Amino acid sequence: KKKKPEKKEAVSYRYDVEGAGPNASKNVKAPWDGVLKKKKKLADDQTLLEIEHDNGLKSQMVFNGGLSKNLTGHKVQAGETLGFLSNEAKSLYWTIEPAQKTVPE
Repeated sequence: KKKKPEKKEAVSYRYDVEGAGPNASKNVKAPWDGVLKKKKKLADDQTLLEIEHDNGLKSQMVFNGGLSKNLTGHKVQAGETLGFLSNEAKSLYWTIEPAQKTVPE
C-alpha cells in the first residue's frame, strides 16, 4: 500500500538590501544546485526566477533588477550569480517549496 505524501508548506523569506549604494553587494545567487526553470519580467521592473533544485525543493525569487545572462533551462551551481539587484532594490523575496515531481505510471 502506498503512503500518501505529506503536504509540505512553502516557506518565504524577505531579505532587505543592506547599505544601499554603488558599492553594496547586488548579486542574486543560486542557493543550491539545480535547473533554472523559469524567468519572468513582472511589473515595476521586477524579475521572477524559478529554480528546481537537485535536493527536491523549488525556489522562487522576486527582486528589482535583471539577469546576468539567460540561463533558462540550464543547470546552475550553488553560489552561481544569476542576476543583480537594481540600485532602487530594497528587498529580495525568496520562497522555497517542495518541487512537484511527476511519477511515471
